[in-house]
Formats: sequence, structure tokens, C-alpha cells
Amino acid sequence: MIIPLESGANFCGTTAGWRVFEPMSEHFPTVEGKALIMFFLPDGAIEYKAPPSHLQ
Repeated sequence: MIIPLESGANFCGTTAGWRVFEPMSEHFPTVEGKALIMFFLPDGAIEYKAPPSHLQ
């Protein structure tokens, strides 16, 4: 869930509300501006990896 704290703030292009990714998907989140972001994960499962060099 994305809750913007300033105008234009977004998480992966979503400015406010829910952002849902497919199960077992791989993505590299982007954040612009200030926002509160809450993650709801099945069994608390999440794995952080460095993005590929072409995305850095």
C-alpha cells in the first residue's frame, strides 16, 4: 500500500493505493518522493537482490 507524503511521490509508478506484483515475480522497486509503503507478504517472504547493472 502506498501513502504519498508529498505531491508526486510514487512507488513503481503508483502514486497512491495498492500495487500488486505476481507471485514469484522479480522486480526492482523504484521510489520517487516521500511516501509510506506497507508490504503484505505471504509468509513474510521477500528476498532483496541488487538490480542488474543496466538498471543501476
